Amino acid sequence: MKISGFAHFAPYITILENKVCQIINQVFELHGFEKFNLNCGLSISSLLAKGQTAQEIYLLTRLQGIENNLAKIDLNNPKQLGLRYDQTIPLKTYIEQYSRELIYPCRISQIGKVWRGERAQTGRFREFTQADIDIISPESITSNMINECILVFAKIFQHLTKLGLPDVVIYINSRKILQSFCQKHSIKQIEKFLRIIDKYDKIGSEGITQELLELNISSDKVASILEFINYRSIANFPFEEYLTDSGIKEVDKLQNLVNNLKDKKIENVKINFAIARGLDYYTDFVMETFVEGYENVGSVASGGQYNNLVKLKKNEFTGVGGSIGITRLMAIFSTILDNEKAKNNQTENKKTANKITNIDALVILDSNDQQSYNKSWELAEKLRNTGKKTIISPEAWKYGKQIDYANKLGIEYVWFPNKVDSKTNAKIKASVKNIITGKQEDVLI
Repeated sequence: MKISGFAHFAPYITILENKVCQIINQVFELHGFEKFNLNCGLSISSLLAKGQTAQEIYLLTRLQGIENNLAKIDLNNPKQLGLRYDQTIPLKTYIEQYSRELIYPCRISQIGKVWRGERAQTGRFREFTQADIDIISPESITSNMINECILVFAKIFQHLTKLGLPDVVIYINSRKILQSFCQKHSIKQIEKFLRIIDKYDKIGSEGITQELLELNISSDKVASILEFINYRSIANFPFEEYLTDSGIKEVDKLQNLVNNLKDKKIENVKINFAIARGLDYYTDFVMETFVEGYENVGSVASGGQYNNLVKLKKNEFTGVGGSIGITRLMAIFSTILDNEKAKNNQTENKKTANKITNIDALVILDSNDQQSYNKSWELAEKLRNTGKKTIISPEAWKYGKQIDYANKLGIEYVWFPNKVDSKTNAKIKASVKNIITGKQEDVLI
């Protein structure tokens, strides 16, 4: 039985997901982010400490000895556990325990599953994989650190477009700008205001208007809010009518950030005053990333700056980082590839799109006797020693059936073992066939 919100992708999407994770890991490592594997299970007190998402925690309970299989939930019990709903809370608890063993600023990366007990819908899953980076420091976060985090994500998406992902737009904002707007317009319930603004891409102007009116904000102010968050051109915008002086300074910081990234050939970063991020721990810079043509799926990479992540005696740890929603990305890839397959309708191009294995080569089996298997095994070992992922045909079927087996898996090369050639230093003489082009040639390996 399929469970709503728990994704099962076709095998060729799983293969692609592995490639995506390899790309992400490589870019993370090239920028000096060390890979950490942190806890999936955390105390409820830790999980409840930050943000609205805490309402969606999956509790961990034992059924043994519980009457009528009903879990006894005690939120004050330090032994009550739940599954992480993001990667930042586990990072917070890790720093609380091992802060003295880290060298700051420290760069941490994580790739793993998280769980949220929310209603499953397009782009929203109850179990999904996230790839995170964070820069943590007991001192202030610099603009260069923020710049580098955006740059890392921009580079990753440049690589992913080569796999067929459409272009993305990285939207940035500062919560301080929205807080400045509230101060300028005497809006008192700032956190509720931020959470409403954060829903803009989901519920649109009408939904935002309704929720702001329910917050007892006047219709005139609502109109001003919508005008502000919908404005996309910074030049000649009358910010003094909407923001305090501190808010205008934050706008200047964002513009400098965009200009700096343009100097590094990153052109897809744009300021968007409707970006707020709903989690409470964000304090300043925030970002969200959307795939062009798939905006309805939601943001595929989000993050921001948090200035009060951990407080330990004299030290208050700050951080900046973000996460890529790998499962959401794979849902987009799955739609794209399914559409391509429907267009190609079993054409030759489908062979690479329908690849369901990472195997590079299949070695033909001439017969089912041990001598024939050993000959195929020796050739397979030679190929493996050159880095090719190789299997031997499971049965000595007719050649056509063995080649068809390779084709169904998406294996491009089929190898035919021949006898050992003593004149070539006991290397195996073989033939290799590219089953896509049909070209076959003899080789010495």
